[in-house]
Amino acid sequence: MCGTEEPYWKLKDKIEMIDNRTMFLCDKCNAILSATTADLTGLSKSKAFALFTTGGLINAVGKKVNKKDITTTYVKVEEVGNAQTTKMYEGKEFPIEELQALADSL
Repeated sequence: MCGTEEPYWKLKDKIEMIDNRTMFLCDKCNAILSATTADLTGLSKSKAFALFTTGGLINAVGKKVNKKDITTTYVKVEEVGNAQTTKMYEGKEFPIEELQALADSL
């Protein structure tokens, strides 16, 4: 969110009813990003994982309900921290490629 070239991310796991998420806290701006465990492991890229494992199925159903592609990795902007110019992104979820493009433009 702050556009730093050298972030140091602090990690924390968050257990939710539907899926576990890993939270990422930037040491420069205190922005917090998160992604589901299934997306972080890369297993959600496999339709077999999505169809034949409980975690994969829960992840896939959650994505389908929200009209998202089940094989795309999504990252949620939990908080923008000190980077208030990006406040409009807070609480929104983006495909990782879109978030990387956004970071490159900051």
